[in-house]
Amino acid sequence: MKKNFAVALLLLVTGIVCAQTQQIQRTQENQTTVRTETSSNDSSLSNLSYRNVTVHKIFDQKEVYIVLYAKNGNGVGQVMIPKSWAKETPSKIQFRLLPKGLNPYMTVVYKDNEFLKVILTMPSPKIGSTWAVTGDYVDIGDSAQAETLVIEY
Repeated sequence: MKKNFAVALLLLVTGIVCAQTQQIQRTQENQTTVRTETSSNDSSLSNLSYRNVTVHKIFDQKEVYIVLYAKNGNGVGQVMIPKSWAKETPSKIQFRLLPKGLNPYMTVVYKDNEFLKVILTMPSPKIGSTWAVTGDYVDIGDSAQAETLVIEY
């Protein structure tokens, strides 16, 4: 009887966790407009917005990061992010530590609907199945000199 109760409780908790994880992923994939409060306590829309996409793999190349990401939930997209963006002021690329229980993801931030910066939320150090290294033989074209990030959702 106690075993049946424990198994039922475990199944219930697992179902709740799965439902919450799916809700988080759906929320991350939707574009969100950030609300800000003005000094007069009036609520207004900010000129900042962002989109989150799940990251499948990042290839570390000499001049760029090659990111494979989930596209519309049923495809894979690829973007190349110049490493030189980290040296710019303000920086156009930022890394943040991935919290436990989440999959790696990329946040693309826009200001007035123009690209502002990209934030990669990844496990650290560069270990695990998400990170890989690729050689200099990969054709990156002029991606290392890109000024903006063009991404298809």
